[in-house]
This record gives sequence, C-alpha cells and structure tokens, in this order.
Amino acid sequence: MHKLGFIFSFAIFASFNSIAADLSTGKDSVELKASDAVYRTWTTEEPYQSTCYETVEVPGACRTVSENRCRKVSGVGEECWKEETEICDGSSTRTVSYSCIEYRTEYHSEFDHYAQVEVTAKLPSDAREYDLTDCKINVGSVTDYGQDLYVNCENTIVKAKLTTTSAAGYTRKVEAQLSFEKTDKLKAMLKGLSALAYADGKVQFTTADLRETSNFKLKALVKRDRVLLSDKTLLDRELTTSELEFVKAVDGAFQFQIDLAKLAAGFDETKRHKLELKLETKEKVDTIGIINRGNYVNELNQSLKINN
Repeated sequence: MHKLGFIFSFAIFASFNSIAADLSTGKDSVELKASDAVYRTWTTEEPYQSTCYETVEVPGACRTVSENRCRKVSGVGEECWKEETEICDGSSTRTVSYSCIEYRTEYHSEFDHYAQVEVTAKLPSDAREYDLTDCKINVGSVTDYGQDLYVNCENTIVKAKLTTTSAAGYTRKVEAQLSFEKTDKLKAMLKGLSALAYADGKVQFTTADLRETSNFKLKALVKRDRVLLSDKTLLDRELTTSELEFVKAVDGAFQFQIDLAKLAAGFDETKRHKLELKLETKEKVDTIGIINRGNYVNELNQSLKINN
C-alpha cells in the first residue's frame, strides 16, 4: 500500500489594524495610524483530464434497387435490361464522447507587504464651540493608493480635507484638515427613512423626530396600480406636519404614520397601490467632505407596494 504525503505551508499575517484618536481632548491636532496587509494575486490555467462531447453526422442507410427497362429497336423488336439504382436515407446526427484535456482557471494569492498610513488630524480654531463628546476619528481602510477616514460623532458634522505630505516605500504621511458644522440642518435625516409598513389604511415609517426640526419636507406619491390602464395618481404633494401622526419611539428613532384613507382621494384598501416617500432638507447642506458615518445626506427615498 502506498501512502501519499502532502505538505502544506501556511503564512499567517495580521490584517487590518488601526489606532483611533479622540477629538474631545482639547488638543489642536491628534495622531492616528493604520495598516493593512496587501496580497499579490494571479491566475493560472491548469490542465485536467475530462470527457468531451462532439456531434457527428451519421450517413443514412443505402440500398440497391433493380428495375427492368426496355426499349423498341427497329427491325429487332424490343430490347430489355436491368438497371440498378442506389437509394440512401437522409443523414442524422449523434453525440459521441472522448477523453480530452481541458483547462480551468485557478486563483492564487500570497502576502506581499503592509500598506501603512500615518495621519495628523488638525482641528479648527473654533473646535471648542462644538459638542465633541465621544467623538473619535479613525481610519476605515488603507491601500497603497489611499485611505478612508471616518468619525463617530452624533452632535457635530466633521469634514476633512486630506493632503499627502510624504510617501516612502509603502508608508504615507497624511494631513487631515478638519472643519466642524452643527447637525441642526440635517437633523431630520440622521435616523434614516425605513421600516415602511401598511395596515388598515395607514402607512407607518421610522425616521428622526420630525417634531423637533423644521428643515425638512416629506413628499408622498400614491398611485393606483392598474394592469390594463396606466397608473392613476391619487396623491402627489408635500405633507404638512399636522398630517404626520407620531406613534412611538423605537431604538433611538421615531415612528410616524400617515392616513392614506384621508390624504389620497379615491384610495381603496382592497386594491393595489404604489407608495413613494421622499424626505429631503429644505435648506440644502454641502455634504462634500463629510466623514461622519450615517445618513449625512440631503435626500432619502423609500417605496412600498400595497396589496401587491
């Protein structure tokens, strides 16, 4: 009995690693670092024994048919002979198999180096005017070509302008000039727009506390979903705050509902409808450069099919 020996070699490398920095310390700047493993990848075409198939043409069966033929010959009478003709059936096809060599693509990867970034984040001169409680800045990802910065700040919008100050080997040094803004104008967007649900003529949804902010507008579009005819629009306008009914608080967000039976003329809860909600800011906020995680946007959209 022959025993087959297999040798496996493993190289274990720590992957992504980062050190966050606290923005609430009162310092003018903070330092943070991050590194991630970069792997070299390639493919090879490897042969393997396989079974291949081919469609071939099969000639039809042939047979010889004899036929007596005669002709009249002047002064002799009639002359006769046998004439043979070959008749063949139409050809057909069949599939045959044979042993062959095929190729498959195999993917390979091996550790190459670590990409590293060292960031100096500079706070603005008015930093003390903002609420930076539990506000930490960190690196979300790093490659040979760039890095992603983010902050976990609920009470302050943080923007960053990045400049690479030096690069040596696989290590970059980056300066991040931060700027702060208050979240007031985006307050309606920060909890998202989610959990749309229909029941008994009303649609519920979860978002921020729309009772505590004014820089928003909520537009509702309701259409009767008709098969043979074009859809009929029953409601297409901005809703007033009085038309939003608060339901309850849910895990830091807030649940509201709207009464389609009242708002959408001709709404029939037994038929199919399409609902679209658009939540957007009245006064637009420049969101370029924002590194906060979350819904720091000027517009959110959700849709729901009713009785689909």
